[in-house]
Amino acid sequence: MNHRTPGSALVRRWSTCVLLAAYLNPHKTQLLIVVVTSLGISLTGLLPPTITRWIVDEALSPAAVAVHGPGDRVRLLGTYVVALLGVRVLGWTCEWIHGWTVAALGARVTGTIRSQLYQHLEMRALVFFDGREVSALTSRITTDAATLQDFLVRGVPYLLINGLTLIGILAVMLSMNWQLAVAVVVPVPIVWISAAIFWRRMRLLFARWSESSARFSAQLAESLSGAREVKAFGQQQREIARFARHNEDLVDRTVDTARNRAVLVATMTMVSGVAVVTLWLFGGIRVVRGSLTLGGLVAFYNYLLLFYNPVQWFGQFSDWMTRALASSERMLEILDAPTEEYDKRHCVPMGRASGHVTFRNVTFGYEVNRRVLDEISLEAAPGEMIGIVGRSGAGKTTMMSLLCRFYDVDHGSIELDGVNIRRIRLEDLRRQIGIVLQEPVLFSGTIRDNISYGRPDASLDDIVAAARLANAHIFILSRPDAYDSDVGERGAHLSVGERQRIAIARAILRDPRILILDEATASVDALSEQLIQEAVGRLARHRTTFVIAHRLSTLKRVDRIVVLDGGRIRERGSYQELLGLRGLFHTLVNLQQQPAEIVLGA
Repeated sequence: MNHRTPGSALVRRWSTCVLLAAYLNPHKTQLLIVVVTSLGISLTGLLPPTITRWIVDEALSPAAVAVHGPGDRVRLLGTYVVALLGVRVLGWTCEWIHGWTVAALGARVTGTIRSQLYQHLEMRALVFFDGREVSALTSRITTDAATLQDFLVRGVPYLLINGLTLIGILAVMLSMNWQLAVAVVVPVPIVWISAAIFWRRMRLLFARWSESSARFSAQLAESLSGAREVKAFGQQQREIARFARHNEDLVDRTVDTARNRAVLVATMTMVSGVAVVTLWLFGGIRVVRGSLTLGGLVAFYNYLLLFYNPVQWFGQFSDWMTRALASSERMLEILDAPTEEYDKRHCVPMGRASGHVTFRNVTFGYEVNRRVLDEISLEAAPGEMIGIVGRSGAGKTTMMSLLCRFYDVDHGSIELDGVNIRRIRLEDLRRQIGIVLQEPVLFSGTIRDNISYGRPDASLDDIVAAARLANAHIFILSRPDAYDSDVGERGAHLSVGERQRIAIARAILRDPRILILDEATASVDALSEQLIQEAVGRLARHRTTFVIAHRLSTLKRVDRIVVLDGGRIRERGSYQELLGLRGLFHTLVNLQQQPAEIVLGA
């Protein structure tokens, strides 16, 4: 279902209702409380003007003197005041229970939506994230969920209250004096028609404001995350100017939206003012002529004020509905997207694999008719170490991404121990694979948390043993809190070499049968490189290992090397065999061995 097409407005509204109904369904008791208290609020809102009419007509007006004595009037006044107080207390109680319930219900439902949105994002295939900004996806869970919560708390519950209130007030006014009731409610259709026309324009303004807000947030996140590069290149003033442009654009959109909304509010206030003037004119004439009591006029006036409050609210309801539709549409894009097939029925479970990997005529492209890999065939025996080299964009990382099933092949197949990996349970497949990237990702938390990330139930002894094998134990003990030391955001409290050794310890603890190394020593000093190489040697022992190499001299001890170019395997063999061929690999090695001044064109 395409929720974004202009012609699917009705579908989007229905989808929003279905989405809300699905999340509200488990909270039937709270919904019943909301309905009952809404009825109570509406009823207690209707009674005070009538009681006020009784006070004026039967206790305070000159006409009451001829009917009741002073003692009776005081007694009536006291009775009606107590009744009015009781109604107010009952109304306050209903509003208190209603507000308490709605606030809790809105928070719980929104929390559930946020949780499911995050779960769906985590379960999406990587292709879903291609071309999407992280800040835009983040806003689905934060801003859009908050917009929906606002609609749940301030929109849906008061739709019932204000609807009942409008019907009740209109019925009472018609029963009191239908001619006067018609006269004061004539402007209502004008208000609603004007509001409908107005909100069509406001939808465009809200869309522009949302786009501007998204650009502002994306620019801010990009600038702050790249603070080191900004300072290194001395571009602070440039970033300040760029921020100012986005900020000014957001200010303009905000002012535009607020000014247009102010026009509607002012128009509604003017219309309700005209209705009040009409009431005093025609109602006053009826009081003078005796066809309407003074208390009746006062009650009519109070009902009129009550009547136009929900009328104006219904104008704002369109605003909430518009925002909720836009937010639910963006959330439905996540909820409707296909998930990775972790529990597909035809998939078979797999225990610990031997590590026999086969690529059979694998063809793949991120875009249609644009191949990244073309008829790739490769076999890796258990325990074999294979180097994968090639120019940037040759398809090295793509091969490994397909092995991990981050993407699925377009044609051909990849097999593990003779079984097509598309027939292996995804969880079982990825349990066999360990990855150490050139720039490893560490998560906020302790060193212990990060090493045990792939095995949360691992004991401290197992974690320490993995750290020793990764040559990380000594530097960890040198920290004040040792294994409980905080690594900071993305490992900011650690050096590059330390982060790399933590990542290796994480892979060792997972004990995978297949290991993927993405040049683990490319960005470290000589001492760290030696420590990491030793750790990698221990990690790769007795495992099927694929080494994506950028520094070709590190491949001298691998069993075989495959050279990729243009999405195809152009050369295969050992390091010395490929040098002897004097082909593409020989050329790449020579380029890396040339003096820096030649490479730089000095």
